[in-house]
Amino acid sequence: MGAIIILASYVIGRIKPTVGMFLNMIFFGLFIDLFMWLKWVPIGETVIVRGVLFAAGLLIYTFGTGMYISPRLGAGPRDSFMLALHERMGWGIGKVRIGIECTVTLFGFLLGGPVSVGTLVTALAIGPLIKQFIPLWERMMAKPYGKEAVTNLAE
Repeated sequence: MGAIIILASYVIGRIKPTVGMFLNMIFFGLFIDLFMWLKWVPIGETVIVRGVLFAAGLLIYTFGTGMYISPRLGAGPRDSFMLALHERMGWGIGKVRIGIECTVTLFGFLLGGPVSVGTLVTALAIGPLIKQFIPLWERMMAKPYGKEAVTNLAE
């Protein structure tokens, strides 16, 4: 499925496939499985703690997505497709991502996967949050680094 989405990103937005796209496609799920197996992801005992962990995870995920998309050095299949639709069709990133996530959620449900409140909140929140974090990271990365940054600080 990831390869099909990468192809669609190329056809729609001329986003050329990169090694990073394929590595993202292969390793993203594997690392989540590994972290869960190693019990590195905390699981709350109460509904309140689980809600806080869920919200924190959603923010960390979207913050990181904005960070790795902003330099435009390549993105995973879903993120590349989001960017392709945004650039080609002129649709807002938030709305495009909501459409992608709701479509994926629907297909997951039809294939027998679990869908609950958290799944729906995630599908509706990822897009608007990424939309906020991409410009933040673009501004942060536009600042000079190295000797030039030291010179500017001295002024």
